[in-house]
Amino acid sequence: MPDRGAAERALWKGALSPTEGCLTLEELERWSDRRLPDRAKANAHIARCPRCQTELAMLREFQSAATHPAEADAVSWITADLERRFAEHCVRLTLAVGSASDRNHR
Repeated sequence: MPDRGAAERALWKGALSPTEGCLTLEELERWSDRRLPDRAKANAHIARCPRCQTELAMLREFQSAATHPAEADAVSWITADLERRFAEHCVRLTLAVGSASDRNHR
């Protein structure tokens, strides 16, 4: 007897898998902010694509979500940690680029 759950998962996976014309999350964000250059093409695709419609709905939900008061401390800590790590990465990258530039000029 076939596994109905597996068949359903496969059907959903196929329906929500990106096609060649699907927009990336970055493109959907730019579309949402009206910064995507070819909006007409994107509009036509989104109008007929369940996957892009779903991703766009999730993006909008994520962007509009408010932090629950009980999570505020954790969110603040995570944000500060990410900002610190990003700053450290930028410093390392700057030092690496400077070091490589020095070697190339010798």
